Amino acid sequence: MPSYKTKAVVLKTYKLGEADKIVKLFSPDHGIIDSISKGSRKIKSKFLGTLELYNFLELEISQGKNLDIITQASILKIFSNISKDFNKFLFCQLISDIVLKTHFKNDENNTQIFKLIYFCFNEIDKVNSFVEIEKCALFFISKFLKILGYLPNLNNCSLCKIQIGSADNTNAAKIANKDININKNIDLTPLINVNSVGNKFKSNFIYFSIKFGGFICNKCTFHLKQDYESKFLLNQEEFLLIKMLFKRDLNTLKEINFTDRSLNKLVRLLQDYLKYHLDINLNITPYIEGLKL
Repeated sequence: MPSYKTKAVVLKTYKLGEADKIVKLFSPDHGIIDSISKGSRKIKSKFLGTLELYNFLELEISQGKNLDIITQASILKIFSNISKDFNKFLFCQLISDIVLKTHFKNDENNTQIFKLIYFCFNEIDKVNSFVEIEKCALFFISKFLKILGYLPNLNNCSLCKIQIGSADNTNAAKIANKDININKNIDLTPLINVNSVGNKFKSNFIYFSIKFGGFICNKCTFHLKQDYESKFLLNQEEFLLIKMLFKRDLNTLKEINFTDRSLNKLVRLLQDYLKYHLDINLNITPYIEGLKL
């Protein structure tokens, strides 16, 4: 059988029979690799401790009819803190599920996706707080969408194309379009009153449309149906967060003290955006809410 060498990350494993293991890998050369490691669950197996979740490996693989066969594997990087922390493990599982449900096979974006996975696993391994882990996951989703060409429209109304932040738009948009100098931790809570309604609606809120793929100006909002996919209400902080997710690096994102409410809301928005545009069905929100109790 022909064989090949590659680097890859272990995204998922399953037991097979008494001693074998199904291993789903992601490689910069081949995308998703469905493989089997024969006898790897035996006590004396040469693969013992190697083909574990989220390990980065150097592999030699033989091509098979249905599953490729792992013949050699050596560890390049172990993220030891991920397996020790349930929160970290959960969000790495989320990242893995997103990648696996996209069904990459020899795609031109494989190298970028591989680098993004490595970067985010490495960051999740290092951070300490739940909020930092959540930001890493949000960062992954935003960059993943960008790589695949599903970047939301963040500068113009997705319907009429008017610039968001122009004279007849919201204060939220104007704030987000300013060049913010971020050199230290910033608390954005004073910018908003999250309970503002009624007369303050136009100045404090803006809509995002999952269906139309971006922000919606106030004028176009009135012509849309009152449903979640057509218009999703964002306050100033949430508007800032979604723009920074797609336009800033992770270090910048870490330095800003967003509220738990905004982070949770953006998780829900992005998971539903993935479902609508890429048919990736995820539901991480109940886990997040449960872990924060």
